[in-house]
Amino acid sequence: MEPVICLDALDGHEIWRNAPSSNPYSYSSPAVVDGKVYIGSNDKRLYCFDAYDGQILWSYATADIVRSSPAVSQGRLYVGSYDTWLYCLDADPSDGVDEGTSRCSGFTI
Repeated sequence: MEPVICLDALDGHEIWRNAPSSNPYSYSSPAVVDGKVYIGSNDKRLYCFDAYDGQILWSYATADIVRSSPAVSQGRLYVGSYDTWLYCLDADPSDGVDEGTSRCSGFTI
């Protein structure tokens, strides 16, 4: 698997690439919102990158791989995991507002 790569939309040159572990990324498509890139991984984590320089801003551990694509709405990040839970996270924990971390009811994949 390849790392997350950011390309210039005008000419296609690489701006940054980042892979926090040897094989973290899976079938998850990234969500890009408010200068942040969110993506699930094979290493049972959800990652948040800075969209401008590719630095990891934070990561969150789940109990199994994250292959679903994250969605962001009203400052909250939603993502499903193979652990059968739908997670709801604060999309920007640095904003001083903690919406909390919760798991919605289990579902079957």
